[in-house]
Amino acid sequence: MKKILSGLAAMFLFSLAVNAQTVDRIFAEYAKKTGVEHVKIGKVGMAFAGLFVNTMGVNGVDVLDFSHCTPSVKEELNRMVHSFNDPDYDLLMTVKDNGEHVKVLGKTKDGNIREVVVLTADENEVAMVRLTGKIKLSDIIKQYINN
Repeated sequence: MKKILSGLAAMFLFSLAVNAQTVDRIFAEYAKKTGVEHVKIGKVGMAFAGLFVNTMGVNGVDVLDFSHCTPSVKEELNRMVHSFNDPDYDLLMTVKDNGEHVKVLGKTKDGNIREVVVLTADENEVAMVRLTGKIKLSDIIKQYINN
Protein backbone atom coordinates (compact mmCIF):
# COMPACT_ATOMS: atom_id res chain seq x y z
CA MET A 1 0.00 0.00 0.00
CA LYS A 2 2.88 2.36 0.84
CA LYS A 3 4.41 1.73 -2.59
CA ILE A 4 1.17 2.58 -4.34
CA LEU A 5 0.72 5.78 -2.33
CA SER A 6 4.36 6.73 -2.88
CA GLY A 7 3.99 6.11 -6.61
CA LEU A 8 0.83 8.21 -6.80
CA ALA A 9 2.48 11.01 -4.81
CA ALA A 10 5.51 10.95 -7.12
CA MET A 11 3.28 11.09 -10.21
CA PHE A 12 1.32 13.98 -8.69
CA LEU A 13 4.50 15.92 -7.87
CA PHE A 14 5.89 15.25 -11.36
CA SER A 15 2.70 16.54 -12.97
CA LEU A 16 2.88 19.68 -10.81
CA ALA A 17 6.51 20.20 -11.78
CA VAL A 18 5.73 19.78 -15.47
CA ASN A 19 2.74 22.12 -15.28
CA ALA A 20 4.78 24.68 -13.32
CA GLN A 21 7.17 25.12 -16.23
CA THR A 22 7.09 28.56 -17.78
CA VAL A 23 8.50 29.61 -21.13
CA ASP A 24 11.21 31.73 -19.49
CA ARG A 25 12.20 28.90 -17.14
CA ILE A 26 12.39 26.38 -19.98
CA PHE A 27 14.62 28.63 -22.09
CA ALA A 28 16.86 29.45 -19.12
CA GLU A 29 17.13 25.84 -17.93
CA TYR A 30 17.45 23.93 -21.19
CA ALA A 31 19.61 26.40 -23.17
CA LYS A 32 22.56 25.29 -21.02
CA LYS A 33 22.06 21.53 -21.30
CA THR A 34 24.45 19.35 -23.25
CA GLY A 35 23.21 18.59 -26.74
CA VAL A 36 20.85 21.57 -26.90
CA GLU A 37 21.44 24.02 -29.70
CA HIS A 38 20.40 27.54 -28.71
CA VAL A 39 20.18 30.30 -31.29
CA LYS A 40 19.21 33.79 -30.24
CA ILE A 41 18.76 36.80 -32.48
CA GLY A 42 18.37 40.00 -30.51
CA LYS A 43 17.25 43.51 -31.35
CA VAL A 44 20.43 44.42 -33.27
CA GLY A 45 20.21 41.31 -35.46
CA MET A 46 16.52 41.88 -36.11
CA ALA A 47 17.15 45.56 -36.94
CA PHE A 48 19.71 44.40 -39.51
CA ALA A 49 17.24 41.84 -40.88
CA GLY A 50 14.68 44.65 -41.08
CA LEU A 51 16.81 46.29 -43.74
CA PHE A 52 16.01 43.40 -46.10
CA VAL A 53 12.60 42.07 -45.04
CA ASN A 54 9.55 43.27 -43.14
CA THR A 55 10.00 41.87 -39.63
CA MET A 56 6.47 43.05 -38.70
CA GLY A 57 7.53 44.20 -35.24
CA VAL A 58 9.48 41.08 -34.26
CA ASN A 59 12.56 42.22 -32.36
CA GLY A 60 13.84 38.91 -31.04
CA VAL A 61 13.97 35.24 -31.99
CA ASP A 62 14.96 32.44 -29.62
CA VAL A 63 15.30 28.84 -30.82
CA LEU A 64 16.04 25.71 -28.79
CA ASP A 65 16.75 22.57 -30.80
CA PHE A 66 16.86 19.38 -28.76
CA SER A 67 17.61 16.93 -31.61
CA HIS A 68 21.11 16.14 -30.28
CA CYS A 69 20.02 15.48 -26.68
CA THR A 70 20.03 12.14 -24.96
CA PRO A 71 16.90 10.02 -25.39
CA SER A 72 15.93 10.58 -21.74
CA VAL A 73 16.00 14.38 -22.15
CA LYS A 74 13.98 14.10 -25.38
CA GLU A 75 11.41 11.91 -23.63
CA GLU A 76 11.16 14.38 -20.73
CA LEU A 77 10.70 17.27 -23.17
CA ASN A 78 8.17 15.36 -25.25
CA ARG A 79 6.05 14.82 -22.10
CA MET A 80 6.48 18.49 -21.22
CA VAL A 81 5.27 19.66 -24.64
CA HIS A 82 2.18 17.45 -24.43
CA SER A 83 1.21 18.81 -21.01
CA PHE A 84 2.69 22.32 -21.20
CA ASN A 85 0.58 25.07 -19.65
CA ASP A 86 1.92 28.56 -18.90
CA PRO A 87 -0.80 30.82 -17.45
CA ASP A 88 0.77 33.91 -19.06
CA TYR A 89 0.11 32.54 -22.55
CA ASP A 90 -3.05 31.76 -24.47
CA LEU A 91 -3.18 28.53 -26.42
CA LEU A 92 -3.69 29.59 -30.03
CA MET A 93 -3.49 26.23 -31.76
CA THR A 94 -2.71 22.57 -31.14
CA VAL A 95 -1.97 20.09 -33.92
CA LYS A 96 -1.53 16.36 -33.48
CA ASP A 97 -0.69 14.36 -36.58
CA ASN A 98 1.11 11.03 -37.01
CA GLY A 99 2.92 11.24 -33.67
CA GLU A 100 3.87 14.90 -34.09
CA HIS A 101 2.51 17.39 -31.58
CA VAL A 102 2.66 21.16 -32.14
CA LYS A 103 1.43 23.86 -29.77
CA VAL A 104 1.32 27.55 -30.62
CA LEU A 105 1.02 29.92 -27.68
CA GLY A 106 0.65 33.68 -27.65
CA LYS A 107 0.96 36.52 -25.18
CA THR A 108 -0.82 39.78 -25.92
CA LYS A 109 -0.77 43.22 -24.37
CA ASP A 110 -2.67 46.33 -25.41
CA GLY A 111 -4.00 44.64 -28.54
CA ASN A 112 -0.54 43.68 -29.78
CA ILE A 113 1.08 40.28 -29.85
CA ARG A 114 4.10 40.42 -27.54
CA GLU A 115 5.27 36.82 -27.87
CA VAL A 116 4.55 33.77 -29.96
CA VAL A 117 5.91 30.42 -28.80
CA VAL A 118 5.88 27.29 -30.94
CA LEU A 119 6.56 23.96 -29.23
CA THR A 120 6.93 20.93 -31.46
CA ALA A 121 7.66 17.34 -30.56
CA ASP A 122 7.67 13.92 -32.14
CA GLU A 123 9.43 10.72 -31.15
CA ASN A 124 12.81 11.94 -32.50
CA GLU A 125 12.85 15.73 -32.37
CA VAL A 126 11.76 18.44 -29.97
CA ALA A 127 12.13 22.17 -30.62
CA MET A 128 10.93 25.48 -29.24
CA VAL A 129 10.79 28.81 -31.04
CA ARG A 130 9.95 32.12 -29.38
CA LEU A 131 9.30 35.36 -31.26
CA THR A 132 9.20 38.55 -29.20
CA GLY A 133 8.33 42.11 -30.08
CA LYS A 134 5.34 44.31 -30.65
CA ILE A 135 3.54 42.57 -33.49
CA LYS A 136 0.38 44.22 -34.73
CA LEU A 137 -2.39 41.90 -35.79
CA SER A 138 -3.33 44.41 -38.50
CA ASP A 139 0.16 44.01 -40.05
CA ILE A 140 -0.25 40.24 -40.17
CA ILE A 141 -3.70 40.53 -41.72
CA LYS A 142 -2.44 43.06 -44.27
CA GLN A 143 0.56 40.88 -45.19
CA TYR A 144 -1.10 37.47 -45.39
CA ILE A 145 -4.84 37.91 -45.80
CA ASN A 146 -5.12 40.90 -48.09
CA ASN A 147 -2.43 39.67 -50.52
